Amino acid sequence: MSNGSTPPGWPSSIPIVQEQYQNWSRGITVPNVWTCTPATPADVVTVCNWAAGANFQVRPRGIMHGWSPLTVTNGEPTANVVLVDMTVNLNQVLQITPAAGGQPAQVQVQTGMVMEAFMTALQNASGGSTATPGTGFGFAHIPAPGNLTVGGVLAIDAHGTAVPNQGANNLDISYGSMSNQILAFTAVVTDPSSGSPNTYVAKTFTRTDTDALAFLTHVGRAFLLDVTLQLANNYNLRCQSIMNIDSSVLFAPQTGSTPPPQSCGDFLNQSGRIEIIWFPVFPTITWKTYPWLKVWTVSPQQPSGSKKVDSPYNYPFSDNLPPGVTDAVDAMVTIAPALTPYFTGITALFTAFALNPLGSLAAGDAAASGAAASASLAAVAEKQDPGITDAISKLTTAVPGLAD
Repeated sequence: MSNGSTPPGWPSSIPIVQEQYQNWSRGITVPNVWTCTPATPADVVTVCNWAAGANFQVRPRGIMHGWSPLTVTNGEPTANVVLVDMTVNLNQVLQITPAAGGQPAQVQVQTGMVMEAFMTALQNASGGSTATPGTGFGFAHIPAPGNLTVGGVLAIDAHGTAVPNQGANNLDISYGSMSNQILAFTAVVTDPSSGSPNTYVAKTFTRTDTDALAFLTHVGRAFLLDVTLQLANNYNLRCQSIMNIDSSVLFAPQTGSTPPPQSCGDFLNQSGRIEIIWFPVFPTITWKTYPWLKVWTVSPQQPSGSKKVDSPYNYPFSDNLPPGVTDAVDAMVTIAPALTPYFTGITALFTAFALNPLGSLAAGDAAASGAAASASLAAVAEKQDPGITDAISKLTTAVPGLAD
């Protein structure tokens, strides 16, 4: 029986509490979900076998950086659900092996490790590249946020951005998603061929095993304890921000054998890596839109005029938005959705000036202060939609302090 502080028959050596589950977007908030913190992989196996006998469901929990209801969701009964927090103890690099004997460099890592700590450990590892910055390993591409677990990244087929092309960008490693890098993994499974077919065990699979395919992108419905991933030697990337190309040019379709100049295809052919953040507006609004284009290029030597950085998150105005901003956006979408295109227009102006305070949105356009730009944009908004003032009033009333 349960005394209320633990589920019935819970293994006493494994800590468990009831906690709120809230995802990164805060669109899913579920109170009082049983959450345990295993100390070892064997503890995870123990939890799964307990759950099978107690009629509970077990689901891995990482950083909860997501939008989709893959773990739990609002309104779902969770009295018989146990989340297993992998981030506390099962968060280490177990082994890094340099390339040898025709085999690629590889790393074995526990799935509760967050990506920023993982990439830092790879960069600081001995071996790998002998060129600048000296040693270490990496991948052809990774997701941008660092506060994601390795297990979460692999569960949803996360990828980053890159395609191979000529020259230094043609790395000797698989491209595509991070799951393409999996060579082997250890999962909690039952083994129908064993003497105890209903008992959970930790089993290691290689990429060539037939059953392995079901685990490579399992959307949270499998339990991986650790993975072995192939690696590339470390290398330097140059990131260029461009915000003076009209969206009609950037997204121009290819009509012949060569992509149009300054189009997505053109930049991909040059560097293999791009990211685009587009700031949409109403179709009735006539001003042009200039997406924020980032172009990453493999650069063994530092290009003239570039700034050398050796840490992540080099765009503080967009990398980490304060809760007040995200609260305002949430309120806008809920209370005054008609403001969204105007908000994105203001965001485009803000981004352009944050990237280049003395520049402008586009070549030939006059620069203006952020306040003047916002006022001008509001005037256009009111002309296009006379109800915009009322929408702004509702929003500022719902979010005290926003008008300041």
